[in-house]
Amino acid sequence: MRTRLRLAFLFLAFVCCLCSTAVGSDENNFSEQAAGSQELGFTAKPVKPVFRIGEDVVFRFRLKNRSSKRVFVSRYMSVGDFVTFKLTGPDGKDVPWQGKIRSIAYNKDAFLVLEPGQQVSANHVISVTKGEGFAITKPGRYTVLAEYSLGPPEYFANLAPKGSIPQGLFKTVEIHFTVAAAKDDKP
Repeated sequence: MRTRLRLAFLFLAFVCCLCSTAVGSDENNFSEQAAGSQELGFTAKPVKPVFRIGEDVVFRFRLKNRSSKRVFVSRYMSVGDFVTFKLTGPDGKDVPWQGKIRSIAYNKDAFLVLEPGQQVSANHVISVTKGEGFAITKPGRYTVLAEYSLGPPEYFANLAPKGSIPQGLFKTVEIHFTVAAAKDDKP
């Protein structure tokens, strides 16, 4: 009986070692791929942690060239064109966008080429202003997931130096900000 238990234990230990080795190698490959494929760092952060209801909710978007080559990027990082948001309200539901998201014909001045290590940032109001934006109407904690992408490289081939257009989505980590009741609201 003891021999069977030992053999079962050794077999189980062997299987666990094989599994952990396989999982570890996948994780290492994933880390290397993720690090190697991240030619751009993209961050989106609220300019302050707490806003009042009715106040413009402003985010600062930043792109940083993490590669060793030149990278073509949007200078302004327009919401809806190059930056997409998933905004979740304090109730756990998606916050709707009001107004139209327009596609714009851009000129060369709307873009720039970042040298290795360079960065660019732009501030944008994400709450409703001039009839467009997210309808941020409830007090509480909001959660944001944001992505930056230029889209297919062929869209910008005539504007960008060869080989400088980043491909894919560049995502942020989960971001939070709070909306407090307006100053004149009584508790």
